[in-house]
Amino acid sequence: MRVVRSATLTPVISRNDVHAAVRQALRRYLGHGKPLTVKQLSNQSGVADRLIECACNEVGTGDWRPLPVEKLLSLAMVLGPDFTNTWLSLARQGSFAMATTIEQTPSQAVALMAGDVAEFASYAADQTISRAEAPKLLAIASRQQEHSARLAALAAAAQSEPR
Repeated sequence: MRVVRSATLTPVISRNDVHAAVRQALRRYLGHGKPLTVKQLSNQSGVADRLIECACNEVGTGDWRPLPVEKLLSLAMVLGPDFTNTWLSLARQGSFAMATTIEQTPSQAVALMAGDVAEFASYAADQTISRAEAPKLLAIASRQQEHSARLAALAAAAQSEPR
């Protein structure tokens, strides 16, 4: 019988790759000319300013610190699926915002989905996806998942109505 020692196993996704992706995702939202300041994100997420700043530094440098998972998820809750998709894509997965309320009619939801499909078609017309188009397509995919979740919530609500 072969014994596998955990110390000899190497994860499929490296720790440095995960932390670098989180850093990249944070830097898209924070700083001069960006949507949020570190202080605003800290106030909204409950994650200390210094911890956010440390996670924005280059992995492995003296000022860099990893984000504990509960802090990372708190940031994800505030920043949304586009932030989460940046690092979750390492595992070939994606995220979407869960529908907490039903804010649209079925026709409104379908119209929003159609708009996303048209935008996707414009990017895919040349049969390739460029590096510049990739983040836009990830955002479209995330919105499509949100739209689908809302449609599912509408259907579930309709099923639970008395006959």
